[in-house]
Amino acid sequence: MTHRKHSHAFGTITLTVTACLLLWGFQLPAWAGDATQVEPLALRKIMQELGRNMQAITGAISQEEWVQVVQLAPKVAAHPEPPLTEKMRILAY
Repeated sequence: MTHRKHSHAFGTITLTVTACLLLWGFQLPAWAGDATQVEPLALRKIMQELGRNMQAITGAISQEEWVQVVQLAPKVAAHPEPPLTEKMRILAY
């Protein structure tokens, strides 16, 4: 029975260490290279497009152009998400 307890503990430790190494590995691209050579995050483009759509919706609401609001609303509601690696990079910061 003690062998089984140690085996379970070893598996838990191995899983924890593996998860930590994977998360640490996602951070490496954020550290690599010169700060001037870092390519912009996909999130920046997504947020810029979302901002343009929100401004257009605000303008359409103020002008009571409901057809335009209906056309733009799905673009805001179902906007794209950044890639998983980028999410991990942001969360690691």
